[in-house]
Amino acid sequence: MSRAAAAAVFRAEATGNAPVDAGWSAKVEELSRLCETGGSSTHIAFLVTSMLAKAVDGNVDLNAIKPTHSDGNPNAYSARSLCHGC
Repeated sequence: MSRAAAAAVFRAEATGNAPVDAGWSAKVEELSRLCETGGSSTHIAFLVTSMLAKAVDGNVDLNAIKPTHSDGNPNAYSARSLCHGC
């Protein structure tokens, strides 16, 4: 997965000009609130990383987040590298 493509998608979405599904937005906001009050901020960060990966490449396998553990899966991606790259 291209970090440059991911960064471009992330920046474009951050401008707030793209249409947002209100249902998904409400769910993400609620999870964010729960993570903040419950001290589990890594959960929301991981969700956003997964959403970014899917936005960059619709073929990404969200169950294969470590390419080194997903031999032969061309749709695996490194969640850690993606989030650190943006």
